[in-house]
Amino acid sequence: MEPLNRAALKIAKKVADNPVGGGEANLMAGNISNSNIWEEGNKGSSCGS
Repeated sequence: MEPLNRAALKIAKKVADNPVGGGEANLMAGNISNSNIWEEGNKGSSCGS
């Protein structure tokens, strides 16, 4: 899953840095969902813990 998240962040950064119409660049946030710390079968890594 991490390679997919990294690829999505690269795409989002490219879009944020190149706004339509040549306006000011946008802010971008990444890694805010914490999906990178979830482990299947590990109850301590779920939000229900």
